[in-house]
Amino acid sequence: MLFRSVYATNTQGNYTGTTATTYSVQTSTVTGAAPGTPSIPVISNTMPAYNSSAVSISSGGSSSAGTPSTTTYAYNWQRCTTSDCDTASGNTAISVGTGSTYTPSSADVGYYLRVQVTASNTQGAYAGTSTIASSAVTAYAMGAAPSAPSTPVLSTNSPVNGTSLNISSGATTSTGTPSASSYDYTWQDSPDGSAWSTATGAGATSSTYTPNSNDIGKYLRVQVTATSSQGAWSGTSPVATSAATTTTGTAPTVSQVAATAITPTSAVLSGSINPNSEETTYYFQYGLTNSYGQTVQAVPVDIGSGSDPVLASQALTGVLAGTVYHYRLVAVSFGGTSVSDDQTFQTPPMSVTPPPTPTPVTPTPVTLPVIPPVAVVPGNTGLPVVKGKAKSKSKLTASSGRWSGGVVTYRYQWKACDVKGKKCKAIRGATKTVLTLTRKNVGQRLEITVTATNTAGSVSATSKPTPVVKS
Repeated sequence: MLFRSVYATNTQGNYTGTTATTYSVQTSTVTGAAPGTPSIPVISNTMPAYNSSAVSISSGGSSSAGTPSTTTYAYNWQRCTTSDCDTASGNTAISVGTGSTYTPSSADVGYYLRVQVTASNTQGAYAGTSTIASSAVTAYAMGAAPSAPSTPVLSTNSPVNGTSLNISSGATTSTGTPSASSYDYTWQDSPDGSAWSTATGAGATSSTYTPNSNDIGKYLRVQVTATSSQGAWSGTSPVATSAATTTTGTAPTVSQVAATAITPTSAVLSGSINPNSEETTYYFQYGLTNSYGQTVQAVPVDIGSGSDPVLASQALTGVLAGTVYHYRLVAVSFGGTSVSDDQTFQTPPMSVTPPPTPTPVTPTPVTLPVIPPVAVVPGNTGLPVVKGKAKSKSKLTASSGRWSGGVVTYRYQWKACDVKGKKCKAIRGATKTVLTLTRKNVGQRLEITVTATNTAGSVSATSKPTPVVKS
């Protein structure tokens, strides 16, 4: 504080006189100059993580102004819910540290950080404080992404078209900061187990998937990722992938098989087939016994892949009068083969017009010709069977199948089909019972057609297609 003293003096000749001293009222304490606002602090790590080393002020945050000069600095680290740390806009800034450095904790994950610095100087009874200098806001503090979920295990290794498929175990993780909060699922299908694309059935992005007709004969798998999130931060795990399975279909349904329009030499065979959404073909077998041995038409009839019953009908001609015949309806799709129960019909005898009454004459002995027995074309009682591994450089061996009717010779023709066992084409020169697979056959399914021949004619039968050939 300050005060001022005053006294008076007068002089005359050799005389001088001085009054007593008087004092003014004292002032308040003499003030100094508060420090200037510190320079803008710069945080050492603008992308902090909760488990990283401490963040600090790498530059700025100091002041050289003030009288006396700055003696202390105060620090206030703040956690902010938005990137502007502006309380006026509804943001909440929470003070989390008062030192010149700060180590983010798990509570900071997803939030933004900044530091505020205030400079102070003091002398005697005087103290001065600067205005606050605030750093730029960091990116939000990062957590630890979850590790890859455990391998998903599917509820079945033999999924069926139209039947839901889910994850029976696995596909979870307990790591991450914060811990995993959600899981994403992607179901995929592949014709060969190597080229994968997103499946088209219901639930392709959920934990439960329902295969559709497009998945039949293909491999299926599911991929799972885990995500943890807090505030503005989120972390995603690596992908966990299940083992692949192969989808099968539903066999067609056969019913209402009957024979109508029966004459001494012909009949119409009919029945009802529901393809059950699988590409389906059909044919009728017939013969004098329940071993059949013959088909009404050499080439099966394609009725598509609908889900409603379809009429199957074929006209049978060239049968014998007054004879009992066995017959049945056979429907084939990728989902399986369905065969009706054995049915029979009997052709009526051939009608004969009685001759006119002859004029009596002396009978003349007549020698009747001997009628040879009617030859029967071969009948297939068991399809050819292909054995061997469906793999490049392996050999496939085919049997002739089982036949009736006195077969004399067999001819063989191997065919290459697509992955559904359709669109089969003959392989040039492949006319023996053994076929060595090559790289050209990779991705195909193979079948063999056997033609049995006797004096009455020829009949062909084709094996079931092999699995898809692998490299």
